[in-house]
Amino acid sequence: MSIDARYPGSCNDKFIFKKSGLRDIMKEAYWNNHCWLLGYSGYTYEPWMQLPLPHATPETPEGRYTKLHCRARSKVERCIGLLKARWRCLLNDRTLHYSPVKAGGIVNACAVLHNFVRQHNVLDPQPIVLPDPEDVFEDVDIPEVPQPQLRILAQQELQELIQFVNQ
Repeated sequence: MSIDARYPGSCNDKFIFKKSGLRDIMKEAYWNNHCWLLGYSGYTYEPWMQLPLPHATPETPEGRYTKLHCRARSKVERCIGLLKARWRCLLNDRTLHYSPVKAGGIVNACAVLHNFVRQHNVLDPQPIVLPDPEDVFEDVDIPEVPQPQLRILAQQELQELIQFVNQ
């Protein structure tokens, strides 16, 4: 639904998300409609960006929330796998051998073309990468937390999300 390949590979996900229009859209959606975006440890913990709890004990509400969260994340990984399967230039050595600006343009073009063929009901190729959701769960680190008041609000949102998942 959203892709932003304007920045070189040395930029981390947190930086890219902070500069993207998607962050502002999610922030507004949160305040207007109480919506969340699910992220991983590469992102900043905010009320509208909920992250997994890597040290949650399985079979607790927090553990079930984290398990479902990681399953959702695996769907993102499968989407990336579909893009790589359809547009093999994205698969080659995990590197596009062009300038960062041109490589970003190629990634964006592949996403636009992918959406076009989806709208025209062209069958998806078989995914190349299908990560194990358990691997995603084990590799999660707790990110740095921003301003104290956002942390409190984010924790309240997390508790609400955990309760919702466990109903």
